[in-house]
Amino acid sequence: MGANAESEAYLNEMRNGTEEECRLSSLIVILDSSAGSTARIEHRIKIAEQLLYTINKKEAYKREFLSSKGVEACLNVIEDLDSKQLALSCVKILISLLEFGFARRFIQNNGTGTLFQLVARCHSEDRAMQNHSEIVKNSLNLLILAKAKDKGFGLKCVNADGITTLLRLIREPTKVRPTALNLLKIVAGSPSCSREIIPSLQMLFTLCQVNQGKKNTGHVRIILQLIHKAIKVQKKNVTKSLPMLPVVVDLVESWHKYDHRHGGRLIHLRKGFIILLKSMTSEKEGRTKLSEPTILKKLCAVAEGMMQKNEPEQVVRLLITTMQKAIPSISPAIRSANTDTHFEQTQQDINEMPTSHVIEEQYRTFSYFERYFIEETHSKCNDDEWEDDYSGEALTRQVDIVGLDAYSKKSSGSLQDLTQSASELLPRDTLKEYAESTTYKDLCNVIDHGWDQEARAHSNQEKAEISRCERITKNINRFSDGPTLDDINNVLPSCELFGQVPQPPSPMVRTKSMARHNRALQEIEKYVHPERFERKLVYAARETERIGENTEGLLAFDSKFESGNLAEAYWTRDEQYELWIEPDMYQDSHRQWFFFKIGNIDANNRYQFSIMNFEKKESQFGKGMQPLMFSVDEARAGNPHWRRIGSNIMYFSNNIRNKGNKNYYTMSFDVTFPRDTTLVYMAYHYPYTYTRLKAHLNMIRPPENVIFQRQTLCQTLLHNKIDLVTITAAENYSKPISNREYVVISARVHPGETNSSWIMKGIMDFLVSDHKVAEAARNEFVFKLVPMLNPDGCIIGNHRTNMAKFDLNRQWEMPNPNMSPSIYYLKGFIASLNAKGKSPMCYIDLHGHSLKKNAFIFGCDGTGDVLALPRLLNRLPMFSLMNCRFQLTRETCARTVVYRRLGIPRSYTLESTYNGCNQGKHNGLQITENDLCQLGVGLVATIKLLKDYIAIGKGAFGGLGPYQTLSEQKQERGDDSDNSVSEEESEASFEI
Repeated sequence: MGANAESEAYLNEMRNGTEEECRLSSLIVILDSSAGSTARIEHRIKIAEQLLYTINKKEAYKREFLSSKGVEACLNVIEDLDSKQLALSCVKILISLLEFGFARRFIQNNGTGTLFQLVARCHSEDRAMQNHSEIVKNSLNLLILAKAKDKGFGLKCVNADGITTLLRLIREPTKVRPTALNLLKIVAGSPSCSREIIPSLQMLFTLCQVNQGKKNTGHVRIILQLIHKAIKVQKKNVTKSLPMLPVVVDLVESWHKYDHRHGGRLIHLRKGFIILLKSMTSEKEGRTKLSEPTILKKLCAVAEGMMQKNEPEQVVRLLITTMQKAIPSISPAIRSANTDTHFEQTQQDINEMPTSHVIEEQYRTFSYFERYFIEETHSKCNDDEWEDDYSGEALTRQVDIVGLDAYSKKSSGSLQDLTQSASELLPRDTLKEYAESTTYKDLCNVIDHGWDQEARAHSNQEKAEISRCERITKNINRFSDGPTLDDINNVLPSCELFGQVPQPPSPMVRTKSMARHNRALQEIEKYVHPERFERKLVYAARETERIGENTEGLLAFDSKFESGNLAEAYWTRDEQYELWIEPDMYQDSHRQWFFFKIGNIDANNRYQFSIMNFEKKESQFGKGMQPLMFSVDEARAGNPHWRRIGSNIMYFSNNIRNKGNKNYYTMSFDVTFPRDTTLVYMAYHYPYTYTRLKAHLNMIRPPENVIFQRQTLCQTLLHNKIDLVTITAAENYSKPISNREYVVISARVHPGETNSSWIMKGIMDFLVSDHKVAEAARNEFVFKLVPMLNPDGCIIGNHRTNMAKFDLNRQWEMPNPNMSPSIYYLKGFIASLNAKGKSPMCYIDLHGHSLKKNAFIFGCDGTGDVLALPRLLNRLPMFSLMNCRFQLTRETCARTVVYRRLGIPRSYTLESTYNGCNQGKHNGLQITENDLCQLGVGLVATIKLLKDYIAIGKGAFGGLGPYQTLSEQKQERGDDSDNSVSEEESEASFEI
C-alpha cells in the first residue's frame, strides 16, 4: 500500500501542474514491475495513461522518458501481455514517441519483433477481431511509423514471421484489414518481404475478384499496388508470378465487363490491373506467356470495348502497348537482296585505298585540276593593266585563313555564344550609307520574300531533252541476282517528264489517338486472328513469277524505273496493302526512301498502305508530315503537280526483325485518291532524278554577261558523269575575276535527300537569272557547284550509299579515287584552290534531315566569322538558329574534313527538313519544292550580304537588322518553341 500511496502522490503532483518536480523514472519503474493483482494492473494502466499525457506536453519529458528507459519498460509490458489494456496504453506511448522522431531505442530493442508477436497473439485469440481490433490497429500503425526509420525493417519483419501474420489478417474481412494492407504494401518493396508475398498471390487475387472487391474497391487498389511493388523489386519475382498471369487477364476482363454495366466509374482500378499486367510481362518469359492467342483474344476484346466507349486514351494506350510487346518477333517474309558482293570491286580498288590523311600524300600534283578554272580563260585583259583600289585578294587571305579581327576570340560554339550581340558596330556613317543603299534593300527583299519565278510545267522542248537524257543515263537492274553494266536499261518515271507546278503549302496533319490505337490493334489482330487476313502477293520486283493469280480488281504496283524503290506489295484484306521497300543495293540497311507507281485505282475506295520495314526509331511521319502523290491523270490534263496526301498517318515499331535482330518500323497511312484518278506515283519526298538534272543543265540559257560552264569532274562506277558547274559574271574592269572569291556548294551526297537537289536548283536558277542580286553575287564570287555527288545511288533508288556500299559523306578523310571518285576529285579541287592562293570563302554541303523541322546549319568552329553566316540566314523564313550546332563531330564527313584538313573555317552542312516548320510565317505548314528553291535563293543573297559586311567593317556585326538577338527574332516571328538540341540527342539522331 505504501508504493501505491507514493505513486498516487506523484500522480497528484502532475495533475496539480508541478511538472518540474515530478520524477518520471519512479513511475516507469512501477510500470515495468511484474504482474500482480487486478488492482495493481489497473494502477499501472493509470500510470501509463498519465505518462502518455505528460510526454505529449513537452519534448523535454520525452527525452527524460527515454533516458529513464521508458521504451524498454513499454516493450517489456507488451511482451508480457499481462493486460491488453495496459499493452494498448504502452503502444500509444511508443506511437507518440515515434511520431516525433524518437525511434532509435525502439529499433535497438527489437520493437518490431515484439509488436509482431503481439499482433500474432491477438489474432490467434480473436480471429474475428471483435475484441482486439483497437490494439492490433494501433500496433500496425506503430509498425508503419517504425518502417520509415528502420532500414532493416523488412528482414526483422520476415524473422518475426510478420508477413504471415499480415496475410492472415488480410484474409478475414475485419476492421484491421485496411491497416494491415497498408503495412503490407509498405514492406512489399523489401526483397526479403516480397519473396514471402509472392507465394500468396492466389489468395490476394481472390480478394480482387469482382464479387468480393466490388464491396470495397479501395482494398483492391491497395492489393494491386502491393503486388506490383513485390514483383518489381526482383526479376525472380516476375518469373514466380507468371502462373498467375491468366488470372490477372481474367480479372482485367471481368472488371471491364462489370464497370461497363455500372457507368465506367472504376477506370482507375482497371488501370491498376493493366499496370500490374505490364509489370508481369516486363521479361521475355512473361511476354511469351502473354502471347498465347487465347489470352490475347480476351485483351483484344477488352481494348475494343474501351475504344468503343471512348475511355481515357492513356489507359487504352497502356493496354495496347502491353499487348504489342508480347507479339513474338518474326523474320521478314520477302526475299532479301544479295549483300555479300560489291559491284565490280577489284583487288586494285582495294589496294588503292589511301592510307594517309595528309593532302600532299593523297594528291601528288594539282595539275589535273587546272582544267576546272575555266573562268580564268575568259579574262581578256591582263590584271596588271587594271587600276584596282579594292584589295579583294588580301581580304580573302584575312577572312578565310586568319579569321575576322572582330571575331578572332575562340568560342565553344554554344547557343549562348551564338546569340551574343556583337560588341563592335559598323562605323555609323558607313553603316547608314550602306543601309540606305539599293543593294542592301534588294538583298533584304530577296532574303525576306524570296524570288518570284514563274511556275510552269515542262515545255515540249524540255520534255524532248529529258527523253534524250533518259537514253544516256546509265542504270542497272538492281533486282537482278548478278547485275552488270550490260543490264543498263534506264526507264524514267513519267512524273519527271511532265515536270510540276508547285502547290500552296499544306498544313501539317494530326492523327487522333484512337486512330493510332485502332491501327495498333489491327496489327495485334493479325497475330491473334490470322484467318481474317489473306496475304496475297500483288507485286514482286525480283520474282514476278511469284505473283499469285486472281489479282483482278487489286492495285497494280511498279518501281522498275529511275530512283524507284519498292520490293514487294501484298494485299491483306478489304483495301489494305503491305509494302516492303528495298535497302541500299548490296546491303541490308538504309531503308527510308520510297518511290513507286500505283495503277488500277478506284477513286471511290479508301485505301490503307503500310510500309513495313523502315529502320529509324523516329520519323516526321506521325508528326505532321504526309507522303507525296503525283497524279498522272491530272498531269495529262495539264495540271502536273506533287501534293501532300494521306490521313491517319502513324509510325510505330512492329514485330518483324532484320538480320541484326532489330525491329523494323511501320509507316501506315490512309488515302482516298482524287476523282477520276487511275495512275499515281507515291514518294517519300519530292523526287529529283539524275536524268532531270542533266536535262535541266542542258536547258539553262544564261544572259550574255554570265559565265556558265558545265564540266565533268569525274565518272562514277556506272560511268555516269558528275558535273562541276561554274557560274560567275563575265570579266569586267570594275570586278575582275582574279579578285573574286570562290564559293563551293555540293548536294545530293545521300540519294534519298532530294530536298538538297531542290535547294541546288534554286541556287542555279537564281544565279543564271537577270535579277539584280544575282548579278551582284556573280560580280563578287565564282560559284563552283556540284549538283549531284552520288548519281549512281540516285539512279538505282538508294537512300544513303553508292554502288560500292560507301556512305560518301564518311569518305572525305581518305577517299578512294575508284570507289568514291566524286569525293576524291571534289576534295582535290578544293585543295587546288588552296594551292592557287584562292581558298574558298565558304564550302556548303546541302543535306536533308529526317528527324527535325526547319532548316539549320552545322559548323565546326564557334568563332565570330563562322557564326556570321548562320546569324544572317536566320532572317530566312525556313531557317532556325536554335537548331544550329557548332562543334567538331563526324570527323570523316565533308564539313569537318574541309575545315580541319583544308583550312576552310566556313565549312558548313546546311540541313533542310522533309516535313515543315514550327516557326515564322511557315509555322505549321509542310514545305514545298518552291520553299526549298527559295531557301537556295536566300542562301546566295545571304552570302552576298555577308561579303558586303566584311568589306565595310571587317566583320563587326550588330549594326543592321539581320543581327537581332534570338529573343528578338523569336518575338518577331511569334515562335515560342524550344528547338534546342542536346549533345546526346544530336549524336544519337543526327546522321549528316
